[in-house]
Amino acid sequence: VSLAMYLSFFDSFRNDAFVPESYERVSAAATQNQALLTSPGVQRLPLSVEPSDPNYNAFFSNYVDDNKNTDFQAHLIDLYATATNYVPPTGGPDYPTGIGMWDYHYVLDALYGQGNVPWTTIYSSSYSNDPSSEYVQQVMWDYVSLILSYGAPAVVHYKTNLNSPKPSYHSVIAYKIDGNDLIHANFGWGYGSTDNIIVPNQMFITEVGYADVSYFSWIHSKNYAINGLKYCGCGQHAFHTFTSVPLPANLNSPNHGEDSSEGGGDLDYLGDTLYHSAHCACGYTKVERHFAFSTDLPTTICSACGANCSALQVRVDDGGDEYV
Repeated sequence: VSLAMYLSFFDSFRNDAFVPESYERVSAAATQNQALLTSPGVQRLPLSVEPSDPNYNAFFSNYVDDNKNTDFQAHLIDLYATATNYVPPTGGPDYPTGIGMWDYHYVLDALYGQGNVPWTTIYSSSYSNDPSSEYVQQVMWDYVSLILSYGAPAVVHYKTNLNSPKPSYHSVIAYKIDGNDLIHANFGWGYGSTDNIIVPNQMFITEVGYADVSYFSWIHSKNYAINGLKYCGCGQHAFHTFTSVPLPANLNSPNHGEDSSEGGGDLDYLGDTLYHSAHCACGYTKVERHFAFSTDLPTTICSACGANCSALQVRVDDGGDEYV
């Protein structure tokens, strides 16, 4: 859960390539305030069976099998199982039901290529065997603060009930330190846990981690759809979202000279043969060449306007949007 949330942050605020489109959720609304009520990122499909249920193992295995092509968390579980050659315990589920951040590199390598997105884990045990030590907790707090100062979240593991034979562990996404020096985090339990405090002297931080995401350029994302326009999570960069229609025959366009790669300065092309008109909800309109996405070939149908034509340019399917 933590890794899925962590990667979806970068997908919404840095580069739309962190999470494949098939797993994404776009927050669509008529106004900015309405759009901000629902975080974009990834679909959240809750399990309907608790781990204590005797049918849980079979249900969990079937859940991953059925959803790994559409649900990002199930996809990550499948990648981790494959990368580690997971062998189910006798009577256990076919997939691992948990992961520590020290193993995130298996999933990141499977997603983005070997070593392209390295992961760093800071362990409290490197400073003391007692995670409740005030000194150790200050060191771990400092690491969280340092990561957040770079404008990125941090993955935090903490444990409670230290005196119990089985302390409780949890993994959360830290994203803010308030004026009282308290760490705010998304605890991953649903709508009511997106702004929880890591309570000092109760929740003892044992690990802090972060990924080096410099492999991905900062090109902005488009996961907030507001009144027909797509925005990056930074709120300042919009993308044109086009609907396209064929141009009438024999219609010359002043854009032909810059859009066409053939014919030199001759602008006497048939509009319906080579060009269509693309319209964005913001009022921007342009004339562009008919094209087909590489995944659609071979075809003679324009992917944008549906016109039947023979001279198609080839594009990579990027959602049909254009950065502004």
